[in-house]
Amino acid sequence: MSKNVKKLNYLLITKVIGLLILLEACLMFFALPFSLYYGSGKFGFETLFSTEHDLMAIALSVAITLFVGVLLYFASRKSDTRTFGKREGFIIVSVAWFVMALFGALPYMFSAVLPSFTDAFFEAVSGFTTTGLTTIPNVESAPPGILFWRSMTHWIGGMGIVFMSLALLPMALGNKGSLLFAAETSNDVHDKVHPRIKETAKRLWIIYVGFSVVCCFLLMLGKVDFFNSICITLSTISTGGFSVNSTSMAQYTPYIHYVIIIFMILGATSFNLHYLLLFKFQLRKILKNEEWRTYILIILTSTLFITGVIANDWNFASIEKNFRSALFHVVSIITTTGFTIEDFTLWSANAWAVVFAMSFICGCTGSTTGGIKVYRHIIMFKNCKMELQRQIHPQAVMPVRYNNVAVPQGSMNNVMAFFYLFVFIYGVSSLLLMLFGLDFKTATGTAICCLANIGCGIGDIASPSGAMGNTIGVIKWILSFLMVIGRLELFTVMVIFNKSFWKR
Repeated sequence: MSKNVKKLNYLLITKVIGLLILLEACLMFFALPFSLYYGSGKFGFETLFSTEHDLMAIALSVAITLFVGVLLYFASRKSDTRTFGKREGFIIVSVAWFVMALFGALPYMFSAVLPSFTDAFFEAVSGFTTTGLTTIPNVESAPPGILFWRSMTHWIGGMGIVFMSLALLPMALGNKGSLLFAAETSNDVHDKVHPRIKETAKRLWIIYVGFSVVCCFLLMLGKVDFFNSICITLSTISTGGFSVNSTSMAQYTPYIHYVIIIFMILGATSFNLHYLLLFKFQLRKILKNEEWRTYILIILTSTLFITGVIANDWNFASIEKNFRSALFHVVSIITTTGFTIEDFTLWSANAWAVVFAMSFICGCTGSTTGGIKVYRHIIMFKNCKMELQRQIHPQAVMPVRYNNVAVPQGSMNNVMAFFYLFVFIYGVSSLLLMLFGLDFKTATGTAICCLANIGCGIGDIASPSGAMGNTIGVIKWILSFLMVIGRLELFTVMVIFNKSFWKR
């Protein structure tokens, strides 16, 4: 090995990956009761690769995942945390999403719901990254255990696989968990709930689980059965978008639509703000938060504009229906959830173009969403505004301020670099998809759909009436990569391809 190559702690990397796989096996186990109760209940190797039975498929997947996790953990149990640094953190976070998707694909293949490895892996990546783009042609035909696991992958990925496990991995990392947190989340998330990352993880997970319980309860009040309620909840809180119906949320009542809207908004709101409200009762601080106010303002103005554009009658029932549809789809796209209640691409261009524009905004920092985030748009807008003033007063010191605090130049550089990299990757990936046969509208719509982890957009693949199943394999692998790098805020994965990353 060259002296210029950085020596990495591969044993510790293996140990943490092994623990994450063990955690995945434990969470996958929760699909078994749903398969047993709601499914056929048949258990045996003869039921493998049958779309009518999933109990053995899930049990075998749990066993394989558990075995590999135990094997990796004990093979690396003598690892030393003293040489654990940022490089190891970036590698663990990047590899974890692909490894979790690899084992998460097993139930789809063993149940023959998605017998192709490419399709099964794509479905798992789409689940864990909370994208929600699916390759299953007829969702209703999938067995209950598989549908639950599918929604569970959203819920696991909603808070981030690594962030989720920080409270559970002190044995492997000690006080090094913050390095994984830094690699997993945006560098712009600056308000920590608690100085100790383990305590932060616990507090945010209390909120996450609490929202899930309340959402499920409210859905059941709307006469949605328990199984559908819990699957919808897991997809809504995580801003994922997988549904147990091919028509997404179209068949549900207005009450259910409004419940889902509320919890999509909550899922895309910074969990730091949830903590301030629920544990500190600091409502005033939340109302003064620039990102949250801008986020709500964008939702309201876009909804009112679309409502006016698509209105065809001005009686109350028609206005309410148009308003609800506009609000639902604006919230669904800006929160990167991807639920639909109708095909919004059939609206006039003025209306669906606004919904498409939401794909480039997305939710708040420190939330379950992917994409650019409202915070970065605020910073870029303020920087442009300030730059105009600097042209008039070149000697004046005029820092960009966010929430009445001057933004450090390092954060400014990070925001501008992220935006450029996002646009660059979006452009290159769109061209690449067109080279493999997709038309311009489908290529550009699908690229942003995956890079921002939205799951719904425009074109023949991502639109509400689109179909992913017939897409060629190479396109699915490109989109899988886009989903992962988008979920990890680009830098986490792309930094590994930098030569200096591997040097001392």
